[in-house]
Amino acid sequence: MSQLSAAVRAVFERLLSASTEGGIAQARERVQDHLAQLRLAARRNPLLAIDVAEAVASGLEQLLDAAGEMSPGGRALVIAASWYFASETDAVRDTSGVLGLDDDQAVFNHVVDRLGLSNRKLNL
Repeated sequence: MSQLSAAVRAVFERLLSASTEGGIAQARERVQDHLAQLRLAARRNPLLAIDVAEAVASGLEQLLDAAGEMSPGGRALVIAASWYFASETDAVRDTSGVLGLDDDQAVFNHVVDRLGLSNRKLNL
């Protein structure tokens, strides 16, 4: 099972408890918008790990595609992970440099572990 730091876990759990407020379509839109913002930021900041951002976004898109067939708890995990990725206030600012997306990758890996999909983990 993927381990999350206390700070990352606190933010993720807050988002998970609120995940019933938005649906799959809204989560998908937030992921796409955030990835577009990160691509723009990467032009100004060569240390931004855009490959990690693209891998996390792609993985989330795949999970969102399958979320309609998941249990309500599974859907909530996927939506919360999507919100975490798109959040401006996650544990580590995504545009902070080379490590800015490590927490997003950790949350993604945590969610796929909880969904029993460990073969989808990102190891970048």
